Amino acid sequence: MATCTNCETEWTFKDKAKKSASFSPAMPCPYCGADQFVSPSYRERSVSTTFIMTFVFFIPLFFNVPWQIHIPLAALTFITILIFQVSLLELHSREEYPF
Repeated sequence: MATCTNCETEWTFKDKAKKSASFSPAMPCPYCGADQFVSPSYRERSVSTTFIMTFVFFIPLFFNVPWQIHIPLAALTFITILIFQVSLLELHSREEYPF
């Protein structure tokens, strides 16, 4: 759950999706305007879910699955991972690096 560390207001799914799609590391809170940053634990989970998505995308190629099944499966996996990542977004008041 993404909750602002300044005003402690929970962000909606739409707010999280808008802010997570930006390339800026700082995400201003839509309610109080304080800069929020993605937590290191979320970054770690994001990398692992991206790996899972890549794995699921290429696994049907090894089993000769027809493209009529492979493409919808890949699209469904991509949408599921995207929704999963946005819904589990965690915020911090300052930018922290994992190393």
